[in-house]
Amino acid sequence: AFELRVPAVALAAGTLVALIGPNGAGKSTLLSLLAGRRNPRRGAVVLLGRPLAAWPPKARARTLGYLPQAVPVDPHLTVAEVVRMGRYPHTRAFGFLDAHDRAACAAAMAAVDVTAFADRRLAALSGGERQRALLAAVLAQEPRVLLLDEPTAGLDLHQQTAIFLCLQRLAAAGMGVAVVTHDLNVAALHAAHLILLHRGGVFAAGPPGRVLVPEHLAATYGPGVAVVAHPTAPDRPMVLPALPPPGGPS
Repeated sequence: AFELRVPAVALAAGTLVALIGPNGAGKSTLLSLLAGRRNPRRGAVVLLGRPLAAWPPKARARTLGYLPQAVPVDPHLTVAEVVRMGRYPHTRAFGFLDAHDRAACAAAMAAVDVTAFADRRLAALSGGERQRALLAAVLAQEPRVLLLDEPTAGLDLHQQTAIFLCLQRLAAAGMGVAVVTHDLNVAALHAAHLILLHRGGVFAAGPPGRVLVPEHLAATYGPGVAVVAHPTAPDRPMVLPALPPPGGPS
């Protein structure tokens, strides 16, 4: 049976952390533990100095935002309606929104640039637009910690960049952000800290330049990768497939 074995993992305010690793390494499992969707067999998840399990659900949702890989949402809802649903942890009797609720929804839509299509239905959006709308709903909770599981899966390069730039801005504003991604280059370019998981454990953690090194990648992903400097951000590594030497195996 799969068992996740990790030492203490800290997510500090103002930091964007990327959880990376090959398929089956434990990335989504770790994120769901941090979000309180699973209970650890040993140890505990602590949020702001208090065990996560001791937080009442609404109080937790006002502090911790979580966007899983799959979100079952009625495609006939408009973007604005979906974002308003994110205010549930803050609403009082009957779920009516006050001026602060409406302002929080507007700020969340502006943060991910979906204001222009607030009245469009989810079914009419592209994949990137839909992901940004769902992210806006989580931001409407006004969380201090944000956890996202592969928010850019299946999106093109421009859409990936737009979402990660948004996550960078949120971290710069003081939010703690952890994101699972399979794109090592996007993680290296945008995240301040990487956690490389392998076979249910933390293999390496630290800045991109210390984690994405050939020895670590060969041990976790296997041979056939090369690491080079990014052409416009030399302090950030890029991971590329390595061709076999001439005359070698194809």
